[in-house]
Amino acid sequence: MHHYLHALLAALVLLVSHAACASGSDRVHISNARVVEAPPVMGMNAGYLEIDNGTPSPVTLTHVSSVDFARIEIHRSVIEDGIARMTPVGPVSIAAQSRFIFEPGAYHLMLFQAARSLHAGDSVKLMFHFADGAAIEVKAKIVKMNNEVTKGSDLEI
Repeated sequence: MHHYLHALLAALVLLVSHAACASGSDRVHISNARVVEAPPVMGMNAGYLEIDNGTPSPVTLTHVSSVDFARIEIHRSVIEDGIARMTPVGPVSIAAQSRFIFEPGAYHLMLFQAARSLHAGDSVKLMFHFADGAAIEVKAKIVKMNNEVTKGSDLEI
C-alpha cells in the first residue's frame, strides 16, 4: 500500500509540473487556425494557422487529424518549371523559440471529405500530433476565401 501511495503521489507531481510548464510561454501554441469554405462539389478544404514553439527545443508536427474530415495532409506549394504544385510533405520541424506559419502559397493543410456541410462562421476541431507524443486540440474557424484567409484572424485558440 505504501508503494502505491508513493506512485500515486509521483504521478500527481508529474501531472502538476507538466501543467505548469504548459501554462507559461515555454510551450507550443497554435493560433489563427482557419479553414477555407469550399464549394460542396470540391471535396477538400485548405487550412492555415500559426504554430509558436516557445520551448527551448525543436518540435516536430507529425500529422493532423479531425473527426470533421476523413483525412488531413500537410502540403507545401512549390513552383516547378513555372508551374505551381501542391505536394504532400512529411513531418514539419519547428525550431526552438520560433513561429511556423501555414499560409496560402506555402505550407498549408489539405482537409479531405468534410463529415458535414461547412459554412463561414462554423468551426471544426483539429488535433495536432507531435513526435514526442503530445497532441493539441484546436478549434478552427471556417472562413470565406478573402482577406481573412491571407491575413489570418484574431483567434487565439
